[in-house]
Amino acid sequence: MDDLRAPGSARPVRRGVLVVLLALLVPPGTLPLLRAVPALDLILRSAVGHLVVVSAISACALAVAVAAAAGRSRDGSLVLLVLGCLGVGFLMLTHGLVTPGIGGRPVNLWVGRLPVLAIATFAVCLAAAAWPGRPPATWAGRWPAGTLAASGLALTLVLLAISLWPAAGAGGRPLPGEAGVRLGLVLGAALVLVTVGAVHWRRWRLGLDSMRLALVVACLLSAGALLSLQVGRPWHLAWWDYHVFLLAGFAAAIYSVGLRLGLRPAALRALAEGAYLHDVGKVGIPDHILNKPGALTEEEQAWIQEHPIVGTDIVGRAPRSAKSSR
Repeated sequence: MDDLRAPGSARPVRRGVLVVLLALLVPPGTLPLLRAVPALDLILRSAVGHLVVVSAISACALAVAVAAAAGRSRDGSLVLLVLGCLGVGFLMLTHGLVTPGIGGRPVNLWVGRLPVLAIATFAVCLAAAAWPGRPPATWAGRWPAGTLAASGLALTLVLLAISLWPAAGAGGRPLPGEAGVRLGLVLGAALVLVTVGAVHWRRWRLGLDSMRLALVVACLLSAGALLSLQVGRPWHLAWWDYHVFLLAGFAAAIYSVGLRLGLRPAALRALAEGAYLHDVGKVGIPDHILNKPGALTEEEQAWIQEHPIVGTDIVGRAPRSAKSSR
């Protein structure tokens, strides 16, 4: 596929490969080292610091969700990406709020469950979004507002219930077979994330879309976060690593969403409107030229080349365009 790329694309490819290699190798490289050398696996106990870091992860995930939803697209894959980021944002925020010692929160089991549930939710949504022509992406595309509103309401209720009563009911005692279910969820979600990351890697190689690369990084670092959760001991450095991996993954996604075109929101809106209006000037081209089955003469080509000028004149007369040009 290299022959299809622009001549100057070699440097972005090298950078992309380096970024993905780091995301792929750093988690499985650092975690065994920290566990093998206990002196390196320092204890860093800070409930407030934990809340700050988790809140940063939540803010990054929610920022990606808001940025992706800003286009109000009926693209089901985009809706599912937003949903996955909302899940991470709300569940990780809840994880931070139930940290024992924060606001008098007691010791509870939700603080260990929520990050696994957050990453598993992200994995499921991202896997569903990777194939836009199939359900549930097609379903989400039909009812985007309803899907996101219902999911946001459900996540808000979960946040409130668990934050207010973290040790009540299932928060104070393990569920039957919970350890096995957790391990299965961790392994299954990690496998899904690596698989979806490979899909986006192939797509990035074809088009060098920065958003695809950010999704690869987010997938790999989220899988690394699951590994850190499973092998790290609470408050030890290996356990703190999962926060760092998640924060780096979603920070990469924010960077990509915000800078993929290097345009401000107003410019993006103007570009979207221009895409709809770019051929409006063809109304001034005679039908026998527009619909001609054979090759155009030089005179007919001159007619066609005039259509951007005609379109500019037509659009410029519209009230909204006249206001924006002032």
